[in-house]
Amino acid sequence: MSRKIKLTKEIKHKAVKFAKLKLKDTYNRFGFDDKKRLNQIIIGNIGEFAFEKVLIEQGFNYEFDFYQEGRTKDNFDFCIHGGLTIEVKTSAFYNQYGFSKLNLLYSQDQYQAGLKKGFDYCAVLMIEGKTKQGFNIDLCNFAFVAGYIKYKNIAKYKQEARFFGDNYKVPLNQLINR
Repeated sequence: MSRKIKLTKEIKHKAVKFAKLKLKDTYNRFGFDDKKRLNQIIIGNIGEFAFEKVLIEQGFNYEFDFYQEGRTKDNFDFCIHGGLTIEVKTSAFYNQYGFSKLNLLYSQDQYQAGLKKGFDYCAVLMIEGKTKQGFNIDLCNFAFVAGYIKYKNIAKYKQEARFFGDNYKVPLNQLINR
């Protein structure tokens, strides 16, 4: 059972605000046009802010290494318990289909960068709002923590890439769900 998180207007507003700033500072890994890149950044931001909401609700002390203007990379997304680092990966899904049959995808370069940074876990969040036209934030009212995986265990799901960015493909039903 995944944890359901109600997305507030504030979360969505912050996600858009910071995505516009991040657009100029982040690497265009997939070669997307600016509109699609902006949507991808918004999706990631919503996931990080939703995960922060979970940590606050559960009373965790944490450090959030969020975007700072002019800085192109972070060291981690969250650090809890004085050193346990968590990378948050977020994808949007079609509201009418749900997300149970989706996967966590990592490209080779992304995964290697996370190993070098020493990530301990990857938290996988799924958000509503995917449409045939891309992403519609007005349809995005909930995020779901699909689960977690020890970062180094992502290597068990290596595959021949069929598309750019799917060198590692972890079925969501293989995640730790607590």
